[in-house]
Parts: sequence; C-alpha cells; structure tokens
Amino acid sequence: MAAAYECNASCTDDESFVLTFVLTTSDGSPFDVSDYAFEYSLRGCSPEWSLDEADGIVVDAPNATLTITPGLDVRLRKGTYRHGLRKRHLVTDQVDQIFDGTVTVTEGNFQ
Repeated sequence: MAAAYECNASCTDDESFVLTFVLTTSDGSPFDVSDYAFEYSLRGCSPEWSLDEADGIVVDAPNATLTITPGLDVRLRKGTYRHGLRKRHLVTDQVDQIFDGTVTVTEGNFQ
C-alpha cells in the first residue's frame, strides 16, 4: 500500500534544502498538528536522513505548517532521491504515512 499522497520536489545543488508544507484536512481547514509527532526520511543520498522535531522538522501549530531542513548550510548533490513523511498520534501511537515520492536535484551552475 502506498502513502496517501505523492510528493515530488526539485531543487538545485546550489541551494539550501528546505521543504515547507501546510497541512489541511479534506475540507481545507487546518490540520491539528499538536496531536502528532512527525518524521521525515530522505534516502539514496549520503548521509541518509531521518529527521524529527528534535533535529530538522519545525512545527508551527497555529498555522498547521511543517518546515523540514537538516540545516541551512546543507546542499544535496545532483541526483534523484526517495523521501517520505509520516505522522504518529501521541496518544494512540498510530502511524500513518502522509506522503512519499522523490526529490530531484539538478546542476545549479554555481561553483
């Protein structure tokens, strides 16, 4: 079974890696992120990442926004990588995948 959504992103090798998401419910209202812990994974790069709120995911609960970055000085090499985001309910421990997909990094033409 695949994730609920597919998320394919792109960037260049000359920019900081940052993803920002606004999470909404099916009716478009803000998703209550305060009930969940989040984990982001990026595979196929070196080193591979597993990020959470302690080291790379910033949760803005009032705006239902997640910002994912391993650090503003982190740049990926050219290539295509697999990534995913999942949530875990803090009370029930139920884990659900939010998305999976790819990150494609192209040459930015800066040295």
